[in-house]
Amino acid sequence: MTLEVDGRKITVKARNHEELAAALQTAQAFLLSAPAVTPVPIPTENVVVERSLAASQVSARPPVPTDVFFSYSHRDEELRDELAIHLSMLKRQGIIAAWHDREITAGSDWAGAIDSHLNSASVILLLVSANFLASDYCYDLELEQAMKRHEAGEATVIPIILKPCDWTGAPFGKLQALPKNAKPVTKWDDRDEAFLNVAQGIRAVIGKRSG
Repeated sequence: MTLEVDGRKITVKARNHEELAAALQTAQAFLLSAPAVTPVPIPTENVVVERSLAASQVSARPPVPTDVFFSYSHRDEELRDELAIHLSMLKRQGIIAAWHDREITAGSDWAGAIDSHLNSASVILLLVSANFLASDYCYDLELEQAMKRHEAGEATVIPIILKPCDWTGAPFGKLQALPKNAKPVTKWDDRDEAFLNVAQGIRAVIGKRSG
């Protein structure tokens, strides 16, 4: 008969019980002397490669967009739309997710929707004009809540001066405004250049927050 252990085989032949007993003892000794299987070591460089791949996969994940809230007067809707267009690259790159009240759908609780987005936004844009300052909703509700969150470090408030107006005494008057030197957008010779300056300023703020 043939015996096998761990891939080692031995054939035992016997003509009687005595020879069989002796042969089995010899076979047992032979098979038990088989060397233990040594595990094959895994090269450490493979582990490093796997960790590097895992790290690259994590770094390749798209960034989480920063929620941006527009606080503005509806009388300045045309300028708000122009600003939104100039923020298109920030949206396409997944850097921001902008929201304003014109995105509220029919049948929704508009006040609740505004309050929810205002309280979840990381960046709040104040589109400043005489219309904005004259709006009770913008000034007394949205602005008050925005400044509370700014002072608590929960959000960054950025005043964007759309038109010439007496805004320096407002609660946000101490904040750095856009465009450059707080020159109203409508006073620039090239309005696109003004909005470009605003977009670049917003990108810089978000980059600083993310860093």
